[in-house]
Amino acid sequence: GADLRTESVGIVFQADDEELLKKTAGVVLGFVKNNAGEDAFEVQDYRSGKFAEFDDFLIARFGTWFIVANNKKFAKRMADNLLDGVVGDARLEDVLASSAIYATSADSQSPADDAWAFVDLKTIREAGAARELFAGTTDNPGVELLFGGILEAIEDADFAAAAMRFNEQTLAVKALIPFDAKSFREAREFFFGNQSLGRAPLPLDIPDLLGQVVAYRDLGSWWLSKEDLFPENVIAQLAQGDSQLSTVFGGVDFGQDVLGALQPGMRVLVKSQEYREEITPDIQIPAFALMGRLQNPDDARRFRVSFQSLIGFLNINSGQQGRPMFEIMTTKENGIQLTGGEYMLENDSMKGLMLYNFSPAIAFQDDYMIISSTTEFARELAEASRHLKDETTASDSNTLLTMNAAAIKQQLLVNREALVAQSMVESGKTRDQAAAEIDLVLGLMDYLKDARADFRVEPEQMVLDVQVQFETAR
Repeated sequence: GADLRTESVGIVFQADDEELLKKTAGVVLGFVKNNAGEDAFEVQDYRSGKFAEFDDFLIARFGTWFIVANNKKFAKRMADNLLDGVVGDARLEDVLASSAIYATSADSQSPADDAWAFVDLKTIREAGAARELFAGTTDNPGVELLFGGILEAIEDADFAAAAMRFNEQTLAVKALIPFDAKSFREAREFFFGNQSLGRAPLPLDIPDLLGQVVAYRDLGSWWLSKEDLFPENVIAQLAQGDSQLSTVFGGVDFGQDVLGALQPGMRVLVKSQEYREEITPDIQIPAFALMGRLQNPDDARRFRVSFQSLIGFLNINSGQQGRPMFEIMTTKENGIQLTGGEYMLENDSMKGLMLYNFSPAIAFQDDYMIISSTTEFARELAEASRHLKDETTASDSNTLLTMNAAAIKQQLLVNREALVAQSMVESGKTRDQAAAEIDLVLGLMDYLKDARADFRVEPEQMVLDVQVQFETAR
């Protein structure tokens, strides 16, 4: 537990064998005394127990109870509460267990939980701590897009709570924060949707993905609400970006006519890629793509022309710097229209360059639009979208993240040498030391199977469910 007023932190646990606990505490103190000297700590009696006080912390034992704390007064309060009893004792009104907020949250506990945590946000907020956390706003547009709804809830929430369950196959964590789904400010409708009914699209079933994020976000509404979300300096920067981006898109309004042309809801996908032998880069970056739906399929032409203009600009810049340039290709097959740029290998001295990770493309199928770092991934996703033509079902989530540990490890393995070299440069380690650290991470990933984070907005609360699956046989 923690006490904000005194900046105190304490840990207490109970043993099922008092004699064993007493012996264990004696062994620990004896070890410290032998190695740090007689003056390393001071033992004092308090009620029916004893304190051993060090410079920065103390430990105490009271029967079967064992306490570790950084503040003596706080430790004594903990001991008093344990010895005298808390619940129903009118003399202990300031303790957490007597709080109505705590009681409300504690009702969510289950005997099946292996661990449970509670944070009194109201007390922290009223004390004036962590002001930026409770401000309800941010000056970072990316943070607002991803987490704006959570900032909305934390601004007024009384508490946050989390429960954890684990076994040899699964680690599951469920966190919640109270929230009135009808009370959010209009500017954050981009995050919640009308009446908080915004739901993310269903994840795509694509083989060998490293990870995938599906989310309800209305990008047009987010951009057009910038005056109500950000301070003046950020609004000015976004307005300048708006002007430049509008030029790229042929003079139309970027927020209303470009981002507004997309339906709410998007998918972001990441996958390992295969390379032609002659352009395999020394450092391999997975392919990534953004997938959304157009309000009107006729808007595809505007995006396609703007993409071609962007590739042309990149070619001019690359030509001036003596780097490879894109060859632009457009194909139309089976209802899929794809425009992509592929680097041309001009001489052997250009082999292995990192830029060969990219062959950017934009693809359209019906009202689906895919913007991808590679042409092949864009084509694969466009092909998958053909089976979603009549997609009307959404998930129950506002945001859903899935990750494939095996695919991520394989991606790290192909870049092992580059990771070792980077670690040597940044930390000054020897090759053996750097390699050992990288191999430790890779070894730990053998125990992971996949992970999933599911964020939902319910009528009276926000809920985050995280599940990590372990490999049980190796």
